[in-house]
Amino acid sequence: VSQSRYGPSPLKQQVRGQFREANVIKNAIRNLQYEVELLGALKTDLSNQIDYYNSLIADPNMQTLSKYEIEDKIKAIQGKVSTIEKLIRAIKNAIAKSVQYLNEYLGIWKKADAKFNKFTEETGYQPLSPEQISELINSTDPADAEKLAQYPELSREFQTIQNDLLTAMD
Repeated sequence: VSQSRYGPSPLKQQVRGQFREANVIKNAIRNLQYEVELLGALKTDLSNQIDYYNSLIADPNMQTLSKYEIEDKIKAIQGKVSTIEKLIRAIKNAIAKSVQYLNEYLGIWKKADAKFNKFTEETGYQPLSPEQISELINSTDPADAEKLAQYPELSREFQTIQNDLLTAMD
């Protein structure tokens, strides 16, 4: 965000802060996706253990563990699988909500950027420094006089757009 396009620093600072927050969310989503992968691998491993214990129950030569001990192990593992499935669902839900938030946020920015673009394209407005205003005042060019006459109204319109954006970001 350039200062000349979006005005002085309050908006610029707000924009930077908002994009930092969006980046933090994006990184959290990436970490959560990795956690889902790890939990999925753990779930697969536990399912393989259940299959192994079921094969032990079916094996008539199994003498080391009783059928009931094996069934208890299977139930314990099934409880872990159930917990992992709940975690995966919760994490995927959090990811979906985070992505939805980022998409809404991006939508706000697209609208605001379109509004800024339209305003600047239609009016040619750029915030002026005190030195630039002084130059316009001292200029003998009629185009500069016209620009100076239009500047207060354009500046108010720009401020309104800027305030609307800041309100939407809060």
